[in-house]
Amino acid sequence: MLKKRILTTFAVLGLLGGAAAAVYAESATVGVTAGTLGLTTNAVALPGITLNGLDQTTSTTVGDNTWNGADGRGTGGGWNVTIDATDFANGGDSIDVGTGDFKLSLQDADVTVVGGNTTKPTSSVTALTSIPENPAAPLKILSAAATGGAGQGSYDFEPLFSLTIGAEAAAVAYTSTLVVTIAAGP
Repeated sequence: MLKKRILTTFAVLGLLGGAAAAVYAESATVGVTAGTLGLTTNAVALPGITLNGLDQTTSTTVGDNTWNGADGRGTGGGWNVTIDATDFANGGDSIDVGTGDFKLSLQDADVTVVGGNTTKPTSSVTALTSIPENPAAPLKILSAAATGGAGQGSYDFEPLFSLTIGAEAAAVAYTSTLVVTIAAGP
């Protein structure tokens, strides 16, 4: 009887051992499509001045102009932002941009990562630099390197603007057109 019980026990254990769970290996896939290289800018509103017989300078401050560069191409090829401007005009009188009176600066601390690669683009104009008069060659203000995926993502940046207005200016509102471009390559 003891022999029969041992054989039955081994038979039951053998059945339990043979009932192991089946293991399957599956794969998961996802398609990733290239996006675009994009730029969002806002109008620049320089504080007004009151004529007093002297040349005067008006400037924006951090927080006045938040712009955004975004690279969704998925290439890691880098990109850059350039700017030029037309003369400030009011229909009859103008402030000549070509004299270097309209300037821009962008501190690296004023470039922030919104999302994506934490290696953010770098400024090319950390000191006040004259904005070229359109159609002259534009001024490069920001660039993302073409290494390690730098610049792949979305980045806010806050350029500061400064305009010197001569004492001889007419007491009217002036407008300039800024041409801001984002292009592939650092």
